[in-house]
Amino acid sequence: MPEHFDEAWTLDRIYYHPNEMFRPAGTTPGHWLEWARLVLQLWVLGDKKHDWMPEAARGLFFQSMSLGWDKDRGGFFYTLDWENVPDKKMKLWWPLCEGAAAAHFLNQHLPSDFHEESYRRIWSFIANNSLDHAFGGWHEELTEDLKPSNSLFPGKGDIYHALQACLIPLFPATGSLTRVIGETGGAL
Repeated sequence: MPEHFDEAWTLDRIYYHPNEMFRPAGTTPGHWLEWARLVLQLWVLGDKKHDWMPEAARGLFFQSMSLGWDKDRGGFFYTLDWENVPDKKMKLWWPLCEGAAAAHFLNQHLPSDFHEESYRRIWSFIANNSLDHAFGGWHEELTEDLKPSNSLFPGKGDIYHALQACLIPLFPATGSLTRVIGETGGAL
């Protein structure tokens, strides 16, 4: 899924800014995961009117797991090049969080063994690699060989993604986490 375009909305395959961590070159599997969840949320909130939305979400999630998941070490590569080869090979916390949330939404609305297995694979990786047992929170970045690093994010990053990853699976996937928490009074 391309992210970089010029003024005429033509795909910019030569986009490259070496120090741009929020808009890296190539493609970002973590965004595919986020979009998969967001498309499903919009579908649910829009009374399930657009038939293309669930299939788009399923496709985005499948491609992210197929192309972005490191089959040898686990975790999602940060970016892929235009040939779908891992480019930035570090593993960040937020794609894992988005992946867990997307897998939950998909499994609630389009149940499949693949979505359930992916959910468990992602959380297993988080539990075994991403939780910072020494200082609390999560390791926001792991090197390709899964060592904690901070080349992109010095210190502790936001809690937004981790909080969502923990909360979303606890509630029904009705489209709005804040609404379902309000409706249930936060009761599980």
